[in-house]
Amino acid sequence: MAQTSVLLLALRKINDIISNVGKVKHKTHKASAKRFKLTATGKVTHFHTNDNSHMKVKKSTRTLRRQEGQSALGSKNEAKKIKRLLLS
Repeated sequence: MAQTSVLLLALRKINDIISNVGKVKHKTHKASAKRFKLTATGKVTHFHTNDNSHMKVKKSTRTLRRQEGQSALGSKNEAKKIKRLLLS
């Protein structure tokens, strides 16, 4: 009885391996994963430019404050492209 169950498990593993041969594993585009994030509702958000760490003395506090945080991506076409890069 124990031998048959071991054989069945081995056969299942072999079948799983054979059925998965030739399937392509999708990978996340790491450069876009560092720059964009998906919200829970599926919107794409992006960080503002990182100019606030370079030559801060010249920039007004208003400009520096504006560069903080994230905002949603405006274009639907670009959002589709980025979602494809993040989810594939």
